Amino acid sequence: MGDKTVVDLYCHSAIGKVKDFDSESIGAIWSSGKMVAKIMLAIMVDKRHLSYDEKVSTYWPEFA
Repeated sequence: MGDKTVVDLYCHSAIGKVKDFDSESIGAIWSSGKMVAKIMLAIMVDKRHLSYDEKVSTYWPEFA
């Protein structure tokens, strides 16, 4: 990809009267890891490495 912009996520926030918020400002993205985990789980089910119908303890014995 190099230096080419693929996705540009940018918005303005008026919380706390922030006036200097621009494309270089740092912002937090909350709970983004949950979606990545869900996608990875679905891929593993699709490849038949996991099953939605199986108990968690089958794959993670300490969970039992």
